Amino acid sequence: MSNKIKLRSVVFCEDVRQEASGKEILIGVYSDSMLFSQFPTMMRQLVVRIVADLLDKSVNQATIYLKDEHQTVLNTTTLDLSSQKANEHTLFGAFIQGLTLYAPGIYSVYLSLDSDPPFKISDFSARTPQSDEERRRLQTSPNA
Repeated sequence: MSNKIKLRSVVFCEDVRQEASGKEILIGVYSDSMLFSQFPTMMRQLVVRIVADLLDKSVNQATIYLKDEHQTVLNTTTLDLSSQKANEHTLFGAFIQGLTLYAPGIYSVYLSLDSDPPFKISDFSARTPQSDEERRRLQTSPNA
């Protein structure tokens, strides 16, 4: 963990849209386990939405890494945080297009601030259904 940031939440979803009122609509929010009918599988889009407090006003850049169980980096997204104010809620994230998950397993999200070493902020499992109920749910999903 870093003493430059205090994490508030990490959410995985399919998309984020803005309402006219300024509120966000999170579409297709995932739990900690994502179901897929087979592997490898390609996701049209995965959004990693992070809310945090920046504790150090000198932070200029955040880099988000998505890694598989073997620590292979599947995606890297770098963001400019230089306009963010210290000690205020900061919202940022990664919109990962065309992500391929090659095997069931645990996938981890790491965050690096400026040139600091990355640290793990969250993870999720990707797997096939394990019950009839999960198989039924997957068959009715448009992203199955």
